[in-house]
Amino acid sequence: MKSVLCMFLALVMSLSIAYAAGAASNDGPAQPEGFWSTTQAYDVKTAYWVGLEPHYGAFFNGLYGYGQHWLGEGGDARTCSSSGGCISGWNWWSSDGNVLLVPKIGWLFGGPSGVWTGSNYQATLYFN
Repeated sequence: MKSVLCMFLALVMSLSIAYAAGAASNDGPAQPEGFWSTTQAYDVKTAYWVGLEPHYGAFFNGLYGYGQHWLGEGGDARTCSSSGGCISGWNWWSSDGNVLLVPKIGWLFGGPSGVWTGSNYQATLYFN
């Protein structure tokens, strides 16, 4: 009986040591390398066409844009009179999510000066 108990305790101890060693070396799934950074667009131009109608965007380097802002005259509040509403609600487009679609009515045509200047648009994007 004593030898069975000793073998049982030895087994339990070896399993707990093996488990602890495995847990210590397990860092979870691989993490992507890269970083998030706030940057400015490099251009404002045609993003795509639907039939004969162009759709325009502010083009950024990086991936998965969010947190967009207007750095030009009047700041973010100035964008709210556009046909797309305030800039915080403007849509991102492209497979990389790095083109901020820019409203035509009341913005590109009829908005403040600088709407065609990429550096007036700011957002946070992922760089890897």
